[in-house]
Amino acid sequence: MNILKIENNSKIIYDGLFEEINKKELIIQVEEEIVNISPYIFLQDKLKNLKELRLIIPKDKFDIIIREGGFKEMAIKSLGYYKSYEYLHCEYIIIGNKLYIFSFGEKQPSLWYIILEGIWKIAETN
Repeated sequence: MNILKIENNSKIIYDGLFEEINKKELIIQVEEEIVNISPYIFLQDKLKNLKELRLIIPKDKFDIIIREGGFKEMAIKSLGYYKSYEYLHCEYIIIGNKLYIFSFGEKQPSLWYIILEGIWKIAETN
């Protein structure tokens, strides 16, 4: 399995009121492709905890993603959460052969950030 980071910089894709998040269209351009991310994946727990990624990819590849993304394991390791530079918890979704990692949560009461932390292309090797 090969993992290649194709999006290097964190991008804020939503910064606004929690109750308005479902009214926004979250559009991400990946290479030549436009990807529309539904806000419902953030509201209905469709994303997976980053720690679960360890179960489906080799440890060395997981470690590369953590290092390249600059993610930190939470102080209480038994929780198994990773946080971003903004101290928001990180979760992921795989769409096709691309791994999207997001951090999201409140920055102030009722004001939410959704940050695209990075995109990695996953390729199986023979």
